[in-house]
Amino acid sequence: WPFAFKQKDLSTIKGGWRALRDAKGTPNPELIITMEYLETWRSLERLQAEGKVKSIGVSNFTEAQIDEIIEKCSVVPAVNQVELHPYLQQEPLVRFCHDNDIQVTAYSPLGSSDRPDNFKAEDEPVLLEDPVIKTIAERHDASPAQVLISWALHRDTAVIPKSVNPERLGQNLAAADLKLSPVKKPLKGLKASASAGALPTRAEAPDVKQSAPIAPPKPPAKPPAKKAKKA
Repeated sequence: WPFAFKQKDLSTIKGGWRALRDAKGTPNPELIITMEYLETWRSLERLQAEGKVKSIGVSNFTEAQIDEIIEKCSVVPAVNQVELHPYLQQEPLVRFCHDNDIQVTAYSPLGSSDRPDNFKAEDEPVLLEDPVIKTIAERHDASPAQVLISWALHRDTAVIPKSVNPERLGQNLAAADLKLSPVKKPLKGLKASASAGALPTRAEAPDVKQSAPIAPPKPPAKPPAKKAKKA
């Protein structure tokens, strides 16, 4: 993502000179955390202290980056906006944010099938067409999009689906009234991606039978106690 920073003399950085970006143009993560993000965040803190902004937050921040802010700055982010949907659930990050009273906002809650082709796997699944999602939608007489929005709301995350269609806008708002049963809320069976922005291939996407919630195995029965021999 684009970000702004003031030009610096990198030779003065602790540990010696290091490139601001790698050969492909990707920003150096260590310098981003210790330089640009922290300095930008402190500037936002000053704006908040001056009453020029009400709340300040971040987007696409990891647990490590938020920890840096909490440790070295004064204000905890009010929100962290990240991509969230059943294929990219990011449960540890969501839990970390909630534990630190940080609101999580989910963008692309209906999946990110509209992103550029060079960011997609070949024949990758479309979340709105996932058999599990469609089955749940049919049971509730709802659309797949409404199920996905309701699922996100059940996780105590804010949702920002994108649409310019008046009918779909109305459906999106109505999703707040859709109640999913506890067994369906986690959608644990859907294969979540290991890295942000990468969805599983169609071959990895489970079918309805594979995705159905499975009860945890029962603990093995204890062997009968041996009777003590009489003396």
